[in-house]
Order: sequence, then structure tokens, then C-alpha cells
Amino acid sequence: MFHGTPPAGSGIRSRCAVCAPGGVPASLDLQIPSLSKPISDCQPSRKSPPSWRAHAPAARALQKRNSRRDTTDEFRTLHSEVVRHMLTVSGESKKEIPVKTPSRKEPSMKRIRIATVCMFILGSAMGSPSAQHQEHGKSMQASTAKPTLAVPSSIQEEHKHLHHQLDQALAYGGETAASAKAVANVLLPHFEAEEAYAMPPLGLLEAIAQNQPLSGEQTREAIKMADQLRAHYGQMIHEHQEIHAALEALASAARKEHKQEPLAFAEGLMQHAQNEEQILYPATLLIGKYLRLRQSMGQGGDPNRTAAPAKP
Repeated sequence: MFHGTPPAGSGIRSRCAVCAPGGVPASLDLQIPSLSKPISDCQPSRKSPPSWRAHAPAARALQKRNSRRDTTDEFRTLHSEVVRHMLTVSGESKKEIPVKTPSRKEPSMKRIRIATVCMFILGSAMGSPSAQHQEHGKSMQASTAKPTLAVPSSIQEEHKHLHHQLDQALAYGGETAASAKAVANVLLPHFEAEEAYAMPPLGLLEAIAQNQPLSGEQTREAIKMADQLRAHYGQMIHEHQEIHAALEALASAARKEHKQEPLAFAEGLMQHAQNEEQILYPATLLIGKYLRLRQSMGQGGDPNRTAAPAKP
């Protein structure tokens, strides 16, 4: 050891690495008498953080960058698996779909949301065409089916539902059942007349609107039914008035006995009769007029056929 002031050129400095740059490292436990205090006693100032704290921000930045790279790799793998699975399900495994590579600058949570949305869109895109194709096929079958001179299924179901509600009202007993029986006496014969000639021509309405050809028998029968409705039109409206009066009595009895189902039936049947008077009956009469006009022009059941020129 050196005592006193270190000799010139010896390379020994009188300060440690912490107290002054270029000094002896503080990790060396040296005792130099010439120094005012031992190097081991020279502790770093609280205002000057140790070297590992100085490097902490850089370490955190490096860890964050590595985490982003891992998230990007996971996203790419997930995206590729989703695309491969969807192509396999749709039978297009050989088809290549361009996949957009996500930017590394995007936050990790945003990438996860993008992956979730991507999965949902691909699943909908792969699954919906088959469902749409089936629905389109059903609609095409319905539109290209041979037109029938029959009561439309929607009206049949509505009449069936009204029959069921009437049976329920008859089973309630009391004044409600008595009023429901009066409704049945005028309603059931009216339904039979409607289904016999007032409603079947409506089964041809869709075919007429799409210019589909009709058979000669269908044309003649539809014209006959429309003429029959025109002949009995006043009677049908009068029956509606009788039905309406019976329904008013049923609704009053249902309110008095606090029975909601018969009351709803009475109100619904009134709306049904109004719909028939305002839409269904006039539509049947118009169908008869249109078919008769087409028949007089020599087109018969085919609206696309050119009428024969009149003889001089």
C-alpha cells in the first residue's frame, strides 16, 4: 500500500467510481490510508440511482418490444388457422385468400379485437351462403310452382286460428259462451261461402302478378268464382254486419265476466272482416275482370301470347 499522497504516474486515484468518474470501482474493498475514508464506506448518493436503476427503462422497453412481437406472431398463427379452417369447411381449401399482415405499431389489445372480428366475419361469410342458397331455393320453388286455384295458405291458417278461438270461447260457459254460440251461428256458414268462391281466385294472384301462364280451366273457374262473388256481394256484406253485431255482444259479455281471450277473439275477428271488405273481396273481383279481359283479347291463360289480328 501507499502512504500519503500516491506517487505521480502510479495510476491510483484518490476517488472511487461512485464519487468521481474514472476512480477505483466501489466493489473493491481497498483501504488506502492517504484517502480521507475507506472506499467501502463511500456509498452512492440517494439522488444518484445505482447503475441497474439507470438501465431499467431500457430493459422495460426491450421487454415490451418482445411482448409485441409475441402478440404479432400469435395473431398471425390464429388468423392463419381461422382461414384454413373456414376454407376447409367451405370446400375451398385450395383457394388462397390474401391475409393482411398487421402492423407492429398497433396495440396488442387492438390486434386481439381485430382477430375476434375477423373470426366472426369469416364464420358469417362461410356459413351464410349455404343458408342464403337454401332460402333462395325455397323462394324460387315457391315462385316457379304451378299456380293453384285454391284459398291461399295464409288465409286458411287465419280461419283455422279463428275457429280455435271460437271453440275456446264456447268452452268458457256463462254469458260469454252464449254470445259465442250466436257468433258461430252466423260465422261458420259465412266461412264456408268464402272458401267456396270468394277466396280461391286469390291463389292465382301471385302468378298473375309475375305474368305466369294459367291453364284455360283455371281461367274459366276463376272468372266463374269472381262472378259468383259479385252476385252475392251484398249478401256477404250483410253477413259481415250480422257477425259484427254478434261480436259486439260477445265482447260486452267477455268484459263483464273479465275474460280476456274471448274479448281478444271478438276484436280480432272484427279486423278480419274489415280486411276482407277493403282488400280481399275487391282483389277477387279485379282478378275476374283481368282474366275476362285477357280472354277477350285472345290471350287465354297466357299473358305473353300475342293476340291474333282481327279479321277484316
